[in-house]
Amino acid sequence: MTADKDSPCVHVCLMDYDRELCIGCHRTLEEITHWINFSPEQKQTVLAQIEIRRAAMPAPN
Repeated sequence: MTADKDSPCVHVCLMDYDRELCIGCHRTLEEITHWINFSPEQKQTVLAQIEIRRAAMPAPN
């Protein structure tokens, strides 16, 4: 987890390896690893992708 206050991390860190995403924050391992070094523009791009990913996730059973 990262200490970045703008991080989308929700402290539910568990990878869904089929989707290659964290089930908590919906980021890829690469996005999680590099978040702290991303520019504000890169972070906004990732945040927009997260919203798309969340909308595409199937509802839990």
